[in-house]
Amino acid sequence: MKKLRRVCEIGLMATVLVALLAPQVQAVSWKTYKDPEGRFSMEYPANWQKFEIANVVSFSDPDRGIGCIVTAGYDVGQFGDQRGIVSDSEMTEEGMTIRMVMICGESCIVVFAFSAPEGEFDSANRDYFNEMIKRVDL
Repeated sequence: MKKLRRVCEIGLMATVLVALLAPQVQAVSWKTYKDPEGRFSMEYPANWQKFEIANVVSFSDPDRGIGCIVTAGYDVGQFGDQRGIVSDSEMTEEGMTIRMVMICGESCIVVFAFSAPEGEFDSANRDYFNEMIKRVDL
């Protein structure tokens, strides 16, 4: 009986430790942005600021220094029948990591330029950038 009690105590302690040490996932609320020309729509974190000028829209979390710039164009012919992500690359310079993603739909191309400080890029990419890409409707 003492062994069973000890096993239960150890199991309980392990459960508490895992709960305390596990990364805390914050629920993200999303807003929908619709391109004024009707080319695409996408979701972005509700607490981010949005700024539009001409054919460019930017979204940012100024408290964390992360964000993205989005633009769209019509020349889909250069990609033939290819649809979805046609280009995805990253570069780091002067402490900032930038990820460029080009998504091709039937009638338009959407280009994302995501950016975050080098030390925050992986979490921003996981929590926001990848989700934003999934939430694009062309």
